[in-house]
Amino acid sequence: MTRRLSLLRWYYFATPVFWLLDAVWGVRVRVAFMDDFPLGRNLYYALCCGIAIAVTVAPQYTARLAFAESAVNLGLLLLSVAVWYLRMLDWAASPSVAVQVLTTWQLVNFVFAVAAGAISYRLRGAALRQ
Repeated sequence: MTRRLSLLRWYYFATPVFWLLDAVWGVRVRVAFMDDFPLGRNLYYALCCGIAIAVTVAPQYTARLAFAESAVNLGLLLLSVAVWYLRMLDWAASPSVAVQVLTTWQLVNFVFAVAAGAISYRLRGAALRQ
């Protein structure tokens, strides 16, 4: 097992810690999307816990599962930005122009999640091509 795959497995094994940080303190290190959809966020965490179990049972699928999870993560991030943008347009068109802005923490979280997702997607994609 390569060091990268070992680190990736530990990343998935740490999912319950990320889940706890989110549930108890609202710190979303792992999931920068679905602020208004807690069920979806919990399903995503459950998916990542399932991946942790799957890579333990069948380690040969680690790269493929990580690639799929990264693709899902990036897709959901893009969707969350699109939904936020459409809401911004609705607010701008409404009689009251009170617009909800993003907080600094939300922006940092988004940038971190995009960077991690893009790096993981690229690394896993390269590993699958070999």
